[in-house]
Amino acid sequence: MKKIIKALSVLVAPLIMMCAFFAGCKSCKGKHVDVVVSGNVDGGSEYPTQTPMYEAQSRQLLQEYMDVANNHLSDGDIDIEDPAVVEAAKAVAGKLYAYACYNERYLEHYVYFSDKDGYTDLGSNGSGELVTQDFYLRVNENLETGVKGARFHRTIKKVNRAKGGIKTFKGFLENGRIRITKDTNLLYRFEVDDKDSIHYGEDGTTLECEWKTGEDWGKPDAEMVKGAYLPTEADILADIQNEAGGENPTIHGNINTLAENIVKYAYIVPDPETSSYLILIKIDTEVANNDSASLKMLRHSNENDDCKWVADNSDGATGLEEDTGLQIVFQIWDNGLFRMYNITERWKGTVKIYKGTANVTTITTYSYSDADCDPAQYFVMLDEAEKVR
Repeated sequence: MKKIIKALSVLVAPLIMMCAFFAGCKSCKGKHVDVVVSGNVDGGSEYPTQTPMYEAQSRQLLQEYMDVANNHLSDGDIDIEDPAVVEAAKAVAGKLYAYACYNERYLEHYVYFSDKDGYTDLGSNGSGELVTQDFYLRVNENLETGVKGARFHRTIKKVNRAKGGIKTFKGFLENGRIRITKDTNLLYRFEVDDKDSIHYGEDGTTLECEWKTGEDWGKPDAEMVKGAYLPTEADILADIQNEAGGENPTIHGNINTLAENIVKYAYIVPDPETSSYLILIKIDTEVANNDSASLKMLRHSNENDDCKWVADNSDGATGLEEDTGLQIVFQIWDNGLFRMYNITERWKGTVKIYKGTANVTTITTYSYSDADCDPAQYFVMLDEAEKVR
């Protein structure tokens, strides 16, 4: 039991409560749009009713782990630090993460809120903290039911503190953007009206700002439709490699979790009461830095051509306590869908024109409820914008 409690304390620490996301919108072409659009992931605790494309594969992997884990108990609980249990977790954890990511390509709808906090240290050239928040709702077109594809994607970036070189680039780093897709492929874009308006809302944690309409207004764009099914693990691996370095890879966090030997340690804690599993992966950063797909994604995401992940083994810790420089904590429903994921990473490279080290934490929470995934609540923003255009 002590081992379970110890593991849970490490695994659960990064979790946050499901977030309410409030998109403040006040101006279009210098005129206010008098509507506040509220985006929520309040339904994140509801068991999803959709059937994921990779449900069978995910359940099989979880069963393979449990078959081993149930033979290694301590005081009636799974001994997650037993070598055999760790090996069983390592064998399936990266695959479960990849399946959870690729499930999103085939869902009817889903929504997530992501909060990314990055602290960059440039030594004598300065330091800074950049927060990036994304609220992403997607509805895929369904010809049988007549549902049109839709999207609401809001991104706001704010520099919380800066000095030296980072302060110089503050104006370039801060930004806000909304992309709304209606009728499957018609794009409407909003931009931050005044960067000085970027602030934390009443809850003290969610970014808001004032908005104006962008140049794209009713322009044909990417279609909100389901992706092509990839039947095998090898197909998914090939897709990860092909998408690496592109704008919107399906795999999250810039990590090819299907790369050979990339999972250094893994722990899986089942939670029967919520029909979910909490999973920790310690990524072998030496392997990740030599995996072309992972490195391409890391560098593209950070607009950097020389960054690499960096471990810290100065304290000699191993296993659960080792700081490999890249860790994923994620929770999935027993059908394989994400409830949340939390990625903590450290990388070194060139930030703008300076060499430095970045420590980044990204926490993402999901909902699949009909209420949270109803795009009509966001189309109100379009209706108000049309009045002042």
